[in-house]
Amino acid sequence: MEGLTLVIPAYNEEGSLRKCVHETHAFLCAAIEEFEIIIVDDGSTDSTWDIARELSRRLKDVSAERHETNMGIGAAIRTGIEAARRDIVFYLPADNQMDIRELPLFLEGIRDADIVSGRRVNRVVGLKRLMLSKIYNRMFSLIYGITVHDLGWLKLMRRSTAQSLKLTSHSASIDVEILVKAKRLGLKVKEIQVHEMPRTAGEAKGAKMLRVIKLFFDVLLIKKTV
Repeated sequence: MEGLTLVIPAYNEEGSLRKCVHETHAFLCAAIEEFEIIIVDDGSTDSTWDIARELSRRLKDVSAERHETNMGIGAAIRTGIEAARRDIVFYLPADNQMDIRELPLFLEGIRDADIVSGRRVNRVVGLKRLMLSKIYNRMFSLIYGITVHDLGWLKLMRRSTAQSLKLTSHSASIDVEILVKAKRLGLKVKEIQVHEMPRTAGEAKGAKMLRVIKLFFDVLLIKKTV
């Protein structure tokens, strides 16, 4: 098994980060021989950074990076990828909405693909956010000619692949940027079905309408980077 770098971008996740890192670390210790976890605090204003530093001191193969100001989840993911030392990179939210036990599905998929993209089969959000998600996926699938059904969920790829994409997004538009640039480069993307877990603490960062509008514009601007 190739080594894995798992990036955890976190912004004001003091209520979720410990659980996320402890459960992820325990799973990786049992399942993967070589791994590292990189927590990227994206300019949090709560105690997220203090928790990240504490975890990096207490747990083997856990490190922490920090943005002095909030730059966006895309920027946090890029920081984690740039700091990665293992052959395969994966990112997951600090809000515990991914079941880490499904990570082997991503690792199996990368055997015959360049990028593995998760497709949530059970959304655990309200009707308004679900409808926005459907519009988002449908609109940008048509605009960019992408066949992936769930544009905004987690992705696993080799570090060399991530570097070849030359990612620039600061926001959650990074998920679409990955797919658009992968298509341009002729890379194979495999979509796998996974489950979404309910958030246990904090609040969803992307649910506010102004953030949604900004995300739509950010995704449209990807055209300028390809």
